[in-house]
Amino acid sequence: MMLTPPPTSFLSDLLEELSARRGAKFFCEPKFGYVGYIEFGSGKKSFFTGSSLEINSESAAKIASDKDYTALFLNRSGLQAPKGLLLYSPAYRREIKAKHPEMAANFPDAATITRFADEALYPLFIKPNHGASGRDIYRIKTSEDLRLTLTHLFRRHTKLLLQPSIIGRDFRVLVLNGAVVSAYERIPFRVTGNGTDTIQDLLKTRIEALKDQGRASGLRISDARIASHLASQGRTLGNIIRDGDCVHLLPNANLSTGGDVVEALEDLSEGFKTICITAANSIGLRFAGVDVLCDDPGLAHPEYTILELNSAPGMKNYAALGPKERRKVLAIYDTILDLLEAD
Repeated sequence: MMLTPPPTSFLSDLLEELSARRGAKFFCEPKFGYVGYIEFGSGKKSFFTGSSLEINSESAAKIASDKDYTALFLNRSGLQAPKGLLLYSPAYRREIKAKHPEMAANFPDAATITRFADEALYPLFIKPNHGASGRDIYRIKTSEDLRLTLTHLFRRHTKLLLQPSIIGRDFRVLVLNGAVVSAYERIPFRVTGNGTDTIQDLLKTRIEALKDQGRASGLRISDARIASHLASQGRTLGNIIRDGDCVHLLPNANLSTGGDVVEALEDLSEGFKTICITAANSIGLRFAGVDVLCDDPGLAHPEYTILELNSAPGMKNYAALGPKERRKVLAIYDTILDLLEAD
């Protein structure tokens, strides 16, 4: 009987490689490949789970996972973050009202939501307050869009964050131990027309190309976010677009949802780097992925908006772009292991 090899993850494979290089012991539980540890030469063990190492404190990681709280701490540190409105599902509202009526009394009602939307002006963005990888982010054009999208998303999420639309180039900046170690501009998932194929045909080809590249995005032609974003542009999957024209298919630029990359580290001013380092420090993150919109990060004092902070920034899709990118990822995690061993 042929034995099935134990499952692994991107992080566990990477840590096993780095452990071997430095003569450290490596263990990953064999059933799911989700948790394990590295044992350094000193006998000290450092544990990992999923995509997380012990480089960040539990409290800092929990704050980072909550987009509304993250914005609060960013603002308290004097940084620019979206002023959003946290919304609660009907089921969650009923649960909290029964247990803590005084807390439920502070939840926004329909009038508050309408007032926020009117003041912020459409289009708006709505996303899970806890979530990653660009999942369930929608661009909202009308009050009816908002009503339908809330009904749809509240089937899966208890808390959603409603935010104004903010325009700017999208950057992911990695901060490690008080220094910027990587930065790239993220271009939203898109297709380029050839004057013949429909958007659906181009999308199918693009998804297959991502799979061949080792970037399992989980995207499907039937993805409701794609249809919704196309509709917000007055398009459908059946449209044929002109040769050379680009059409964005999603409202976010995450690599996990097919985004493209333009390296940007050498283009950042010291002022922009300081903004990103301050953002990581605002919630106590030693290692952070800072997602920030900025038209010109080369300016000494640029205009910017920090969208969110990530305590365990996924680097699998970046590493899959090529050998150079994989070497950069290895170098970053090698530095993390140095820090963990020295702690």
